[in-house]
Amino acid sequence: MNQKIKLIILASVIALLALACVLLLNDRVGDNDNTDSSATNQNYDVLRLSADDIVRIDIENGENFYFERNSDGLWTSEGCEADELSQNNIDTLVSDLSVIVSVIKKEDDKTNESYGLNNPRAKFAITCKNGEKYDFTVGYKSPTVGDYFIVKNGDENIYTIYNYKVETLMQPRETYNNLTPLTIDFQNISKLNIKRNSRKELEIISNAKKDAVDVDSFTVWRLTKPYQNVYNAVDTKIELSLLVPLSEIKYEKYIKDTDYAKYGIDADSQTITISYDDAPEQVMQLGKTDNGKIYVKTNTSPYIYVAPEKTFDFINANEYDLVTKMPLLVYVNNVNQVSINTDGKNYVLDINHIDEDTIKYTFNGKEVPDEEKIYQAIISLSSDEEYAGQPLGEKVAAIKFRGITSDKDVNIELIDLDARNYAISYNSHIEFIMKKTKFASLVQSFDKFLAK
Repeated sequence: MNQKIKLIILASVIALLALACVLLLNDRVGDNDNTDSSATNQNYDVLRLSADDIVRIDIENGENFYFERNSDGLWTSEGCEADELSQNNIDTLVSDLSVIVSVIKKEDDKTNESYGLNNPRAKFAITCKNGEKYDFTVGYKSPTVGDYFIVKNGDENIYTIYNYKVETLMQPRETYNNLTPLTIDFQNISKLNIKRNSRKELEIISNAKKDAVDVDSFTVWRLTKPYQNVYNAVDTKIELSLLVPLSEIKYEKYIKDTDYAKYGIDADSQTITISYDDAPEQVMQLGKTDNGKIYVKTNTSPYIYVAPEKTFDFINANEYDLVTKMPLLVYVNNVNQVSINTDGKNYVLDINHIDEDTIKYTFNGKEVPDEEKIYQAIISLSSDEEYAGQPLGEKVAAIKFRGITSDKDVNIELIDLDARNYAISYNSHIEFIMKKTKFASLVQSFDKFLAK
């Protein structure tokens, strides 16, 4: 026998041995794996219902509870009315369990320990409008398919249910409590007011839906409190310091108790009030703290809600961090003239509104080229800190913005405070101070322009 024939015979023997091993292995798997050896690429409908047709669902997952629709179609439970429950969370549960598709279908001994049906992971029952009821038992997870074994009463077959549906099924009862007593419509807030114990009352208003000509504002948000004047806010600061934390409030539980005083809820409570132009006002009263928790009462629920105390740290935001540092930021479309009187000198910037998009400036009778930003330089004068009640000296300068109407007038005075600073009087209210060098530089730029 030549070498070539020997090699062919050897290869054939190896192939036969490999085939025998595969057949033997499959036979052993069939004998030992009573789980899902009948799995195929075919799917089997175990249950297929419309979620709207389900009127009750009973759950056993270590806890025993149920949800049942009331006459309005809302979910209720033992001892809980519809407003105490998260309707969305229950809808998700019902939707997940209304359709069960299996990757296996086989008749087998349901007492076989490999399925875990004698020691079930969970049970649930679904009741429909027509009175039909479906009972299910969930066993172990299949080691090969990765889904859980499930059986339906009255059906001799063993099926599987997708893993994520079992995860939903295993959620604890408290998952379905309504821990969102109010839903904030951030796009349509018109005013946010925070009454605080450790700091002055804070209030911001939105210009988002208003014409800037009407509100004298360069920003979406303005501070109306605690300052006596209304100032432009730093929009990013408002968002990060107030709105984002407000959106992240999460309650851990609620307490069905109307003895609000016991939780520190009374007329003196710190309060967050959210107002809208076209929707009811929303109010959160903050009660006492206890072991790192804080009690909260909203005007949308009779219950007390509990949250981590740090959740509400944002209410103590520093108002000066929120306000723009340019108190002279006056919208040019509302101004016809700016006059500045200081050290015996008088400067007048006349503003001629040619049309909606065109403005011409003259400064002490001299035409101002477009590249000269005199108005921008005036309104860019920035404060350095809040006025803290220090003794005041003499008035050093007067800056008057004459509005297109008298109600748009703004009167600014700079008052000597100390060797380095002026106090800024805005319409007779002193709230900020600025370094003298800033105003001196502005006046020098005036003289330089006029000397050209």
